[in-house]
Amino acid sequence: KLGLSSTKLAELINGSSGACWSSMVNNPVKGISPGAPAGMDFDGGFGVGLMKKDLGLVMKAAGEKGAALELAGTAQHVYEEVDEAEKGKDFSVVYRWLEGRSQNGNGARIR
Repeated sequence: KLGLSSTKLAELINGSSGACWSSMVNNPVKGISPGAPAGMDFDGGFGVGLMKKDLGLVMKAAGEKGAALELAGTAQHVYEEVDEAEKGKDFSVVYRWLEGRSQNGNGARIR
């Protein structure tokens, strides 16, 4: 949107302190990471339902210990909606879901 291609942005991120597994190996933008689920319509990989389950386990454990997870509720809500809309897909499909919300003018209105 700002005139920088996805490929160039990935190069910048991965050539700096922003480099990490999700930007180098499992980038959610099709064509950036060879073999990533994004290049296979998000089939395979770690399912969004599993991510939702694991997030729930983390939230439960944190609650039992009195730890505050300020963004976890929003993330849980997002993964619930993504799981409903994209059942069986890799968890990185959340990128496509968020992109669709942004294009429809719904980007910042989660809960």
